Amino acid sequence: MKSNQNNYLDLPNEFGSQFMQTSFFKTHLNLIPYLVFFTLMYFALPWSVHGILFFILFQIALFFKYGIQLNIKQRWPLMLPIFFFFWVFIGYFYSQNKAEALFDLQVKLSFLILPLLFLFMKKEQIPDLKTIAKSYAIISLINSSILLILSLLHFIDHGSVTTYTFFSVAMHPSYLALFLTLNLAFIWHLLQEKLHYRWVYLLSFALSLLAIFMSASKAGIITVFVWMLWVLATYLFPKYKLKAWLAIAGLLFAFILVLTQSSRFQIITKLPTLYRETFAHPEKVEESTALRLLTWNAGWEVVKTHPIFGVGSGDMMLHQNQVYQEKNYRFPFEKQLNPHQQFIETWASQGIFALLSLISMIVLPWFLRNYRKFLLLTLSLTLFINFALESILNHQSGVVIMALMFSLLITVYSKPQPSQS
Repeated sequence: MKSNQNNYLDLPNEFGSQFMQTSFFKTHLNLIPYLVFFTLMYFALPWSVHGILFFILFQIALFFKYGIQLNIKQRWPLMLPIFFFFWVFIGYFYSQNKAEALFDLQVKLSFLILPLLFLFMKKEQIPDLKTIAKSYAIISLINSSILLILSLLHFIDHGSVTTYTFFSVAMHPSYLALFLTLNLAFIWHLLQEKLHYRWVYLLSFALSLLAIFMSASKAGIITVFVWMLWVLATYLFPKYKLKAWLAIAGLLFAFILVLTQSSRFQIITKLPTLYRETFAHPEKVEESTALRLLTWNAGWEVVKTHPIFGVGSGDMMLHQNQVYQEKNYRFPFEKQLNPHQQFIETWASQGIFALLSLISMIVLPWFLRNYRKFLLLTLSLTLFINFALESILNHQSGVVIMALMFSLLITVYSKPQPSQS
């Protein structure tokens, strides 16, 4: 007979015990919140917030089945997002715009609740990572298929395919590309083992990759190229040098093709000229890459005046707009553009300590051997590139996927090894 541990509280599980012991619920009950969340994440924006609410409530209900167990020692990295939220919370109190600061708190609340949930989860409550990856891949396949079919129908009717916001109609293309890049990583993870219906996951990989390019998200496409180059160099090259060299050459050729042929990427090949022209006549700038240069510059000006604690969680746009007006950044001021760079925005809003908390979450897998796992490294790389090019955490879509994936993967890789009988 197994003895009870003193460091956890077993909650009553009599309620509905017969119902939960049926074959389906015994096997898949703890997977249901993930299925619901992934589905709403792709298909139900702007109502996907209900997906994470369902996830949280369902996990709390599961505590009555599995019990709770505090795992701070084993899962201490989960304190990092909680520290980050703490500085967002502190930033509320010295913000002038309390309404905006409160909204920012609500958006980032997942950085507090999700890590806390996973800190108290017993290992039996966490589904097998392979099962979660399969579910994510199937839902991503359905989503990519629908978007590509709609684009094909548009081509049949109008003679052109849809791209960018006309392709990703349910969410900003950067979020779509972020979600699908994580799908590529999940599938690569799955393909390392024997897999039934392998062709389904290969199809999901191919269609997700195509959908990322159709989204025309600069952050998304750059992320995919960097991620694939990293995967080939790190995981394929040591075993298959010739194949890896050929794949890397093909990947670089494809990237050069995108840079030279895509209207959204051609401007990157002219960055020195673009930089000079942008700051010579900022009042005329309307191109998206040039606008980023202006918003980054304005955000950095805010950082320089408030480097320690930032301007407050609700006052970023107030100070950003002041810089826009002072420097005659006409279009960013008219469109009320945020910095489009998460590192700058966090530093300017909540200060250096919030920035360090955010960076710690990203770099942790690269420096700690226990967490140097493929999926965590992919999450880190993906977030770093997206944070460098977008203000990802201004929306629930970016906050929730980061908080959930970080909490899940840290928990999975922190689980103690099963005891040997």
